[in-house]
Amino acid sequence: MPPTAGSDRAFHDHKACENLTALTIEHLPRDGTLGRPIDFEKGEDIWRPEDRADCIYFIQTGQVAIVATDPEGRETVLRTINRGEIFGELCFCSRQRRDFARAISDGSALAITYDTFLGYLREHHNALNRLVFTFCERLTQADRRVEVLAHRGAEQRLGTLLLQMAELRGYARDEQKDTVMLRTSHEELSRMAAMSRSHVTVVMGRFRTQGLIDYARDRPMHIHTSDLKSYLETHKRPGDD
Repeated sequence: MPPTAGSDRAFHDHKACENLTALTIEHLPRDGTLGRPIDFEKGEDIWRPEDRADCIYFIQTGQVAIVATDPEGRETVLRTINRGEIFGELCFCSRQRRDFARAISDGSALAITYDTFLGYLREHHNALNRLVFTFCERLTQADRRVEVLAHRGAEQRLGTLLLQMAELRGYARDEQKDTVMLRTSHEELSRMAAMSRSHVTVVMGRFRTQGLIDYARDRPMHIHTSDLKSYLETHKRPGDD
């Protein structure tokens, strides 16, 4: 059966796919009876490796980072979870956590036991469909993070990360000049790129000198996406891929 016109459009633009189909707290019962509310403070670990995985969470307020560590204790942010979004959904089978869920800011979440959540999905197929699309979007993000971390060169790694974040989290500033505004910090970039903060600052300064980005304290960063893409393409060196 041939696809209908425009039927594959959502699969080409994952930002649109997320807006239309991802499972969020808005798709749960409004009376809060499905789970229990929890509060967290900035820097608090909601779970740690080896903790029992028996709940999923939906953020009501604040932000949470999913953080992995290597044997030397170095941390890498795998993803950032924002208001309304689900986290803790990747442990249905393992029943044991392998990473950290760390609060980026003060906030609150709804904690739902796996058994309760699975029962809800069995009765609400629309929510199940949205969860499938959420898994699709998360797997795509994971593949793209692997692409970032596979780059050995600092410019290629950080530049690729900036372009990905601009696409997923940025908003247009000047479409004719392909400029996107992005709110992030050198600290967040260093943890997502698995680089030291000082190294990130040096590379970001280099990008700014080249006119590829603009930023100032307490202001959104401006990413000139076409210029940055061209720069990364023409400055590849052996070992960058």
